[in-house]
Amino acid sequence: MSRLKELRIEQKLKQEQVATAAGIERAYYSMLETGKRTPSIKTAKALANVLGCSIDELLRDPEEEAAAVAA
Repeated sequence: MSRLKELRIEQKLKQEQVATAAGIERAYYSMLETGKRTPSIKTAKALANVLGCSIDELLRDPEEEAAAVAA
């Protein structure tokens, strides 16, 4: 879930800040960023709210998007 990390870095936030604001553990947040876990709808909504984006933007895969444009 590299888009999650991109959005966090754009806003100059630390993992702990985003995790706390979203109501989740930092370790779980780290797993979401690295793609080891997939968020529930509730967690995705909370993260989108914290990062100021839509759930669609949060979950968008930049590699899939680039492949679709190239096709």
